[in-house]
Amino acid sequence: MTETHASSPAAEPLSAAAAVAASIDFAELKVSPAGLFWNEYRPEDGACRLWRWHDGQAQRLTPDGFSARSRVYEYGGGSFCVAGEALVFVNDADQQLYRQPISAASRSH
Repeated sequence: MTETHASSPAAEPLSAAAAVAASIDFAELKVSPAGLFWNEYRPEDGACRLWRWHDGQAQRLTPDGFSARSRVYEYGGGSFCVAGEALVFVNDADQQLYRQPISAASRSH
């Protein structure tokens, strides 16, 4: 039996795309002396960006035009590693490895 109350708002359909677009995904948490690192997917960008938390600030490290995602093992394959004072990551578009110096971050947030 379904009950409907006059004061209840009408149910609105929710598509799978709308549900996914509403959330940010965090993955691959890594810790090193240079800080805390993670891969963050934002649906509005359609890209996976690498971030660092250091000295109380979040800092995006992935340059514009790049998305850190490996298609090796699709689910569970790592897309980046911390290598001293740099990150090495797989760019989604060409599946090539790139070295990104931690000091050359694109901007802080």
